[in-house]
Amino acid sequence: MTKHRQFCGRAIPRERYLISQAGGVRHAAVLVEPLEGVLRPSEGAGPDAPAVLDNHRCRFVPRVQVVPLGSVVEIRNSDPILHTAHAYLGQETLFNVALPHYRQNLRARLTRPGLVRVRCDVGHTWMRAYLWVVAGVAGAVSDEEGRFAVNGLAPGRYRVRVWHEALGTQTHEVRVEPGTVSMLEVWYERASRKRGGPAEGRDPRPGAGEAQGGGAR
Repeated sequence: MTKHRQFCGRAIPRERYLISQAGGVRHAAVLVEPLEGVLRPSEGAGPDAPAVLDNHRCRFVPRVQVVPLGSVVEIRNSDPILHTAHAYLGQETLFNVALPHYRQNLRARLTRPGLVRVRCDVGHTWMRAYLWVVAGVAGAVSDEEGRFAVNGLAPGRYRVRVWHEALGTQTHEVRVEPGTVSMLEVWYERASRKRGGPAEGRDPRPGAGEAQGGGAR
């Protein structure tokens, strides 16, 4: 790493694979879609409160988030150096903003669904963020232990899609019963050393999750 080395440091830890000692995978996006009917309004966050994407210590924070279609994303710069936020939907640029000043904030509205990938174009090649923009879908992101929870779901059947930037996508089905907590444990196949996976052959698993009535492992 050479750009802004004095502030960012000589090396930035890779955040593509963040796997706990127990094998839990952080930063897996969990998308829950009803197979019967539609989500109730209370089952997903509305687009009222802005999502936040902060440039903090030469990283995008948070790295992964799930946001409702129509949300505003507030892009912040908490560093005293120049950053940019260049957002793509597929190969198309959605926005590309420069933040040259400390504590500068800019806003953009997310009007199209899908996976929005964000990078910094000023030599910070390690900086990546991912926003799943969804409609009619409840979402969560696995924590440092690979756990997630999606609360307040009505009884019924749901399709659960689990996405990780390096480990790929899995699809499962879960049934939520009245007054119960439904558990889902997701296992990824062993990541190889060549792909930068965990050493010693541990099977990464994003999560044990709760759907309410789910995690990722």
